[in-house]
Amino acid sequence: MITINKHINYLKYLIRHKWFVLKAGLKLNVPIYLLLLHDISKFGPNEWSGYVHNFFENNNFKKNKFKAALSHHYNNNKHHWQYWNNQTIPYKYICEMIADWIGVQNATNKKPAIQWYNENKNTMTIKNKKEIEKLLFKEGL
Repeated sequence: MITINKHINYLKYLIRHKWFVLKAGLKLNVPIYLLLLHDISKFGPNEWSGYVHNFFENNNFKKNKFKAALSHHYNNNKHHWQYWNNQTIPYKYICEMIADWIGVQNATNKKPAIQWYNENKNTMTIKNKKEIEKLLFKEGL
């Protein structure tokens, strides 16, 4: 059962993630409007519940709800490579995408963005990986 505390805890995580995206995004010169609007869809009805369930409950029904929320997020946010399937990602969204990876890393204490990229780059169907790698491996990120 999802309690109000679970919603509050997810909100705290999301704000923390957005903070780290903002910090990384400023280093990468992401336009401020993109940083302020980053992950805004996660606050909406198509994603909120699925993400809350994913963070705090682990069963098949909830996993399906999260998959739907995640799919909606990827298909409606240009800072995800899945949005650009087999296309070239515009530079400002590459920068926001990298800031997002760094934001996840810092908000969750998970693996570094560079390590995550190296483990997942072969599954990414996008055309400008060289540009991503140039920015990602830049000193200080």
